[in-house]
Amino acid sequence: VPVFGNEAVCGAVQGAAEVKTGHKYRIGEKFLVQPISVPHNVPAFAYVIDHPETGRIVFATDCSAFNYSIPGVSHWMIEANYSEDIVLEKDLSGEEMNDATFNHLSFESCLETLKANYCATTRSVTLIHLSDSNSDAGKFRQTAAKELCLDNVFIADKGVVVPLKNTDS
Repeated sequence: VPVFGNEAVCGAVQGAAEVKTGHKYRIGEKFLVQPISVPHNVPAFAYVIDHPETGRIVFATDCSAFNYSIPGVSHWMIEANYSEDIVLEKDLSGEEMNDATFNHLSFESCLETLKANYCATTRSVTLIHLSDSNSDAGKFRQTAAKELCLDNVFIADKGVVVPLKNTDS
């Protein structure tokens, strides 16, 4: 399987092809991929992926913020790692917190990103990279569906199939 990534990925994965921000890459016959930098505790990219059958997909994980306005997104695959409320509750109860949590995108920030970028072409949202102990998948899905007025909100999990055709049918 071909692997594409930033310089750090290429240093760790033999044979990986380096991609850089500010460039678009044709991968295979139909994929056009543009990496964009996202803040994290190590160098990380999100990707804007265009395909004639799916439309535009944004894949964003391992980021503490997503401060981009991306036009015409059909499908979002975006991190919703933790709930600020859950983390606050644990902190107030004296439970030791993992600092790595704050290198990730909170559900609340994820939802603000989705609201700011929501448009008529949005067909689905898949919430990815949820924390095992600091998230609530059911609540995240229900809240996002309600806030976005979108039935097609999914939680990435084993066996979940997300329809990516860029049509209403």
